[in-house]
Amino acid sequence: MYLPCKTTLAALGAIGLVIMLPPARADVRDGVEAWGEGGYGTAVAMWRPAAEAGDADAQFDLAQAYMLGRGLPADRTVAAGWFHK
Repeated sequence: MYLPCKTTLAALGAIGLVIMLPPARADVRDGVEAWGEGGYGTAVAMWRPAAEAGDADAQFDLAQAYMLGRGLPADRTVAAGWFHK
């Protein structure tokens, strides 16, 4: 059976995206663990890339950090922006 080149490339691209997702989720979980241990700055640093990439859990966690002013200066306006993404 013959698959057109575009279909094959699209399938390979999708597989590549799936392979890349677990580490981002691990960073979010690691951030939650750091937060629980009082490492607020570390947690924020772990969540920001995932939040900017569209991870809803990381966006919520980052919004909470802004709301509470832990790991970065409190900013309710920025927090609201992350809550609404």
